[in-house]
Amino acid sequence: MAGANQVFLLMMQEEKDELTQQIKKLENQLEFLKHTASMKPECFERAVVRRTDHHLFEQEMHNHLLREAVRNQHFQLFSAQSALSELTYSIQQNQCPINTFIHLGCDIQQRRSVLEGMKAQKLQDAKQLIDKRMQFLRDPAEQRRETAQFPTDSGALCSVVFDVTPLDSGVELEDVEHAYRAAAAYIKRMGTMMPPYTGDDVGVVHSRLQVDTSPEMPTESSFVVFSELQMPKFVLSQLDPSETSNERNIDPLGLLVIDSVDEDELHPFRPEEFLREDVNAVITISRGSRRLPNEHKGCDSEKRLPCLVLTRWVFLTLRPDKKGVAQAGAMDFLLQTCINMGNEMLHAIQEGSPSVKTVDSRKPWAIRQTADESV
Repeated sequence: MAGANQVFLLMMQEEKDELTQQIKKLENQLEFLKHTASMKPECFERAVVRRTDHHLFEQEMHNHLLREAVRNQHFQLFSAQSALSELTYSIQQNQCPINTFIHLGCDIQQRRSVLEGMKAQKLQDAKQLIDKRMQFLRDPAEQRRETAQFPTDSGALCSVVFDVTPLDSGVELEDVEHAYRAAAAYIKRMGTMMPPYTGDDVGVVHSRLQVDTSPEMPTESSFVVFSELQMPKFVLSQLDPSETSNERNIDPLGLLVIDSVDEDELHPFRPEEFLREDVNAVITISRGSRRLPNEHKGCDSEKRLPCLVLTRWVFLTLRPDKKGVAQAGAMDFLLQTCINMGNEMLHAIQEGSPSVKTVDSRKPWAIRQTADESV
């Protein structure tokens, strides 16, 4: 008797599932009929003709459901983007992969040893940041710019810019080196170099920058630039290190990392005169190839042109004043500063290497630099 009851229950469940599917199908048909009922008269007549043919009716309903499904997926994508934005901002305002607390004392040699000891890890983290940021890009040499601005819980304002700029140029080692040297020289010119770093000997430079863009919003920055030109080399594949055929070439890479100084006993911040602006940035110059537009429509073949690729990730943070109030227009100021840094760097690279041309030139937006008289 128990077995018979179990079979009966299974049959009832199957019948229930079939009825549920039929109800869902009828609901979809009803939704489609409501859609056709709201059509204009001429469209409605065509819909009636289609409904007389069962196959056409089923096809029309199927297409309608597909369109609705795609539309809902688009809305879900916006929802996911909202969640990702909130997660990204909450993480970035609390921790940045290339941001470490930098405290500099008054002793010159101690300052040197502290900063030089950070260089290797800074370069490694910066390279990983760019690699991960570009991991799923369809074309790593395709020109793009992504920006975001947001406030933090502490009242600071942040601006993040990520851009990729292909440069029509030679791609020999000397071309990469010229572009790298020009970019490094520009960054060093942005501010006043602090002792003992007055030359290009170890790839570590501490600078201060004061910007008086407007009387109500003068800013100061204290930052360290870690730089290195990584030349090409051959490394063994991890599959079988004993096989020389598994050697692969590592392309040359110009790498620059900027991190803000948090405390400086020798040159402290002056909050009564300036708003503090922190900068974290990674700049890379590498070899790549960009796509050329197809001259003939429908042509599947893709033509590519060798080029240099300038990649930047910049994160600026403007600290609030003593009252905890951010100045009006500060968001725009941060974005303008980020974009300006890229434009001026492109201009410096073009001047340093006359053969270099940007695929889409941008007009620089200049800022005024004030000298640091205390140094």
